[in-house]
Amino acid sequence: MLVDPQRPWVCTELEVFGGCFLLPSRPSLPSNSNEVDDTESSRQVGKVFMQRLGQLTKLRSLAQDVNKRGFSHRDVKMELEIMTWSLSSGLMYMAGLANLQSLRFLDRDLPKGIGIPEMEFIKRHWHNLQELECYEIKDAEVHHWLQVEWPELKVKTKQPAGGRLIQLLWPPLD
Repeated sequence: MLVDPQRPWVCTELEVFGGCFLLPSRPSLPSNSNEVDDTESSRQVGKVFMQRLGQLTKLRSLAQDVNKRGFSHRDVKMELEIMTWSLSSGLMYMAGLANLQSLRFLDRDLPKGIGIPEMEFIKRHWHNLQELECYEIKDAEVHHWLQVEWPELKVKTKQPAGGRLIQLLWPPLD
């Protein structure tokens, strides 16, 4: 999904939204250039993206993928850095997604910006959330918090185990 801060989204009645977050086109920078301005303007676009997502108040399912095809390693890395889903990067704009039932990060770990304050925010504002799916939750404190503070949330992760992917699910099925 290409996010253009100058153009509003037309459809705000969506119940299911999934896609890749792509930065607007920009000229390639030499590897020795200062990328601070480029990164800062991209973070602003990330905030616009989260503001727009926050307007989709009927949303029940949200999935974010990382499109690695056709993009440089730098662009993919920047996409992951911008879409941290932290309160400081714009998560608070998405407080109105009270109908959200499923949040999926396809082909990526739980974004590194999601810590315990973000999980508390999500639990408080997205009280209908039933399922969280990601490749891996690397933050042990968040992993523990989810098990202790939000045991009713179904968390699905896929982690490498002996070269194969396994699927973990909690709470355990009876």
